[in-house]
Amino acid sequence: MDYVIDLIIIGLSVGMVYALVALGISLIFSGLDIVHFAHGEIYMLGAMAVFYLHVAGGLPLVPTLAAIVLLSVLLGVAVERGVFRSLRG
Repeated sequence: MDYVIDLIIIGLSVGMVYALVALGISLIFSGLDIVHFAHGEIYMLGAMAVFYLHVAGGLPLVPTLAAIVLLSVLLGVAVERGVFRSLRG
């Protein structure tokens, strides 16, 4: 029974991440009228950076998360300004 509860919790966690990615993509599409598939790449880069800094680097989790969120936002703004503004004309 414990295994089933663990699977339910993991499934809900993964489902919430998928929902967050889907909401971000639909928000970007509704605002720009351009499909922005780099959204998932920014999530992936942030997750990998947190993994390497926290697990491999030994940095504390909360400051690492705060720094990566800020860097992900800056990367998203750079992609929007550099690529998508030129596409919209």
